[in-house]
Amino acid sequence: MKQFFQVFQELTVSEHLRGMFLNTTISRITLKKDRSKLSIYLHSDHLLERSDIREMEEAIYKQLFIGKKISICIRESFHLSSQYTAKVLYEFYEKSLLEELKERNILLYQMMKQGELEWREDDRLSLILEEQILFRKEEKECIRVIQKIFEERCGVPIHFTIQFVPAKKKAEEEEDRDNATLYASSENPGYSAEGLSDAYAGAEGSVGHPETGDMAIQDREAASLGQEHTALSDGNSASEDFSGKIQASEAEQNGGNTHTGLAKNTAEASSLDSKKGTGEKAFEKKGFEKKGFNKGKFQFKRSDHSDVYYGRDFSDSPIPLKDIPEDGGLVTVEGLIIQVDERTTRSGKTIFSFSFTDDTDSLASKIFVEEENLEEARAFLKKDNAICIKGTMEYDSYDQEMELAHVQGIKKSSFTRKKREDLEKEKRVELHLHTKMSDMDGVSDVEKYIDRALDFGMPAMAITDHGVVQAFPDAMAYLKKIGRQKDLQLIYGMEGYLVNDLDSIVKNACKRDLSSTTVVFDLETTGFDPRVNHIIEIGAVKIENGKIIDRMDVFVNPGVPIPFRITQLTSIDDSMVMDAKGIEEVLPQFLDFAKDAILVAHNADFDYHFVSTKAKALNIPFSAPVIDTVALSRLLLPRLNRFKLDTVAKELKIELLHHHRAVDDAEATARIYLKELEILEQRGVSSLEEIDSLEVDQVGKVRKLPSYHIILLAKNDIGRINLYRLVSQSHLQYFRMKPRIPKSLLKKYREGLIIGSACSSGELFQAMVRGADDQQLLEIASFYDYLEIQPLGNNAYMLESDRFSAETEEDLIAYNKKIIA
Repeated sequence: MKQFFQVFQELTVSEHLRGMFLNTTISRITLKKDRSKLSIYLHSDHLLERSDIREMEEAIYKQLFIGKKISICIRESFHLSSQYTAKVLYEFYEKSLLEELKERNILLYQMMKQGELEWREDDRLSLILEEQILFRKEEKECIRVIQKIFEERCGVPIHFTIQFVPAKKKAEEEEDRDNATLYASSENPGYSAEGLSDAYAGAEGSVGHPETGDMAIQDREAASLGQEHTALSDGNSASEDFSGKIQASEAEQNGGNTHTGLAKNTAEASSLDSKKGTGEKAFEKKGFEKKGFNKGKFQFKRSDHSDVYYGRDFSDSPIPLKDIPEDGGLVTVEGLIIQVDERTTRSGKTIFSFSFTDDTDSLASKIFVEEENLEEARAFLKKDNAICIKGTMEYDSYDQEMELAHVQGIKKSSFTRKKREDLEKEKRVELHLHTKMSDMDGVSDVEKYIDRALDFGMPAMAITDHGVVQAFPDAMAYLKKIGRQKDLQLIYGMEGYLVNDLDSIVKNACKRDLSSTTVVFDLETTGFDPRVNHIIEIGAVKIENGKIIDRMDVFVNPGVPIPFRITQLTSIDDSMVMDAKGIEEVLPQFLDFAKDAILVAHNADFDYHFVSTKAKALNIPFSAPVIDTVALSRLLLPRLNRFKLDTVAKELKIELLHHHRAVDDAEATARIYLKELEILEQRGVSSLEEIDSLEVDQVGKVRKLPSYHIILLAKNDIGRINLYRLVSQSHLQYFRMKPRIPKSLLKKYREGLIIGSACSSGELFQAMVRGADDQQLLEIASFYDYLEIQPLGNNAYMLESDRFSAETEEDLIAYNKKIIA
């Protein structure tokens, strides 16, 4: 066994990919006898996403084997902790599992997507499917594959069953036919009966030379060859009897005669040729001219119908682009051409790549055209021409996107773009709009927005560019130019960058001397949201009279696997917490350790809120004065621009060992706090309540605090003038990376302004996703005149990020409901 990067020392990959494969090991590498496939047997103590494995296969091929006719195939296996039950594994591995099924056997993928999953116990899963012939046919294969992935690859036992229920009364035959089309169009052979590892030979799309062909065929070739060459192995590959097994299987299927199948196929082919000849003669006798095209030449148009531009005629009704099945297949669609590109190949053909839209979505396609047909192709492949096209949805590895491939025909279409209309009686008012004056956010002229608002019959429209008001003159001039001032009320506004400079350093302040007992603490957690994430380590240091007198360091068993990204950050893995107590036992111990003490933490909002939320869940009363050393360092160390723990420690010449381990971070924070107590004493501060009364560099403070989006709308001339004042000062006085508006300045010039909470980058939304309690949210919301919620598409980025706990659209809906509740 060797470390992955000991074997592939010259490989250059992204930091993320290197981190994922850093501690993995390789047991052996095998090379097919014909050198067409390299198989890498990989072992890992953490799950690897399917996308990461594919990316690594591609990197190996491109950097080490580029131009060679070889495919690279990583065959992974995982050694997971006992925190993983089958149910937990599915939650973590679902995306990769479905991607794999989609690549290998589209029907198995359809079964898992269409069926309803029912966990009866942590290791007992039932898939409930409506009765379909194709699904029934694949029942045993689906069970075998799922069990092999869970048990052989991941080492997690599962009892998986499929239950069929009567189909609802709908077009079952049509659904079966659609699935059959998908099944037939998929060239994936599925999973080998010999085991999952055989299918890894590339049926899932292993990276390699395009001429290597279907990887499943390579597997069968490998079987007939009987063995593989081993490049890195403890022993030879045990495949020497594959050829004999296959021959024996064929003999059994053909009544013991291995030549029967060949003879049968030969006879059928002869019969087919005979029928073909007879048919041709009959065709000629009827007086029809036999149509055909030269060998090696593709006939550009195969129909005499005047509506057909290219290929064959077809009568299928087009479907909206947005309704194209996720899994592809044969489809007929239509739309307006929006872009056409030509590219000549070395063979002399021209590739026409074109994109079209039906305003529900857009799609790309391409056709190959001979030189003599170029003008004919150019005549219809031009911008704004409407076409109807039939082809197969496939992933184009060259363009790296889903495209309409294998085009069977293109014909005229009567498609026209429908003008969008607002048919509601009560017209909406747009309060959040970015023109091209919003850097990296808006692209349209304000005049076009005005035209659209008038078309919709909107009574008013706000302009809210990021940090600027430059679109105002153009908007006013255009509305006057077209004489529609009475038809549309322009609301002059801006999306600003708010900084909360009114926040205090000490929370829950009281009359306490700074020499009082203090507990400096730090937490390591599985994520950012205390409502759904877990504490895995608590580190604490107790201080009295300026000296450290006690320490506490304890792991917490979260009851679920620790995500690998957290293990990378903290070095804490499942094995370190397996024997630890749960939070219900550890938290009371910590609260007893910190009883009656002042609490101190670096970025205290996070740690304090985690403890508060967990204590509330356990019905444990908790409240204590808390000092944030981030805010305190911002006050006492103004020449720093960043205030991360390691940055502050370096400035104060404090050694920080094992950063992102709770006890070490708590120790470093304690020593930082002791140094800062000395500075406070020099400035005459001796109690908690005196800290926030210290003089501060206001401008420097605003420039260094985090900012949030905020909507400002002028409701009258006073509001417009105050908006201009805010714009001027945010650019001239408080600008750092962006024009910042201190909350204190906004309160001063609030008259005439309507203030909205803005988008997911607003102060309220950010507090909500951090898990702030209802009281905190109400306090923040009270500053705003109205609260804003966004369409789900605007917040969909959260589903792809580890920074947010949202995993589904239902979670995004819950965010919006929370705001309006």
